[in-house]
Amino acid sequence: MRRLRITDKKTKDVKEFKWCMSYCGYEEQKNKDMHYVVRMLDANEESGCRCEHFMAKDVIVEYIED
Repeated sequence: MRRLRITDKKTKDVKEFKWCMSYCGYEEQKNKDMHYVVRMLDANEESGCRCEHFMAKDVIVEYIED
């Protein structure tokens, strides 16, 4: 299963999501100050993927496959 783990560097708050294979726009990917990740929507949201934007200096983004 592929997962996406987002850790807030300040609060140490950890969120895990299912990881989508689609991607955010190429132009966005070139912005070094931001992380752009695509995650599965939560069970209480409609099915599909969503692009999430995080400030790179504030979070650690890990892709986990197990």
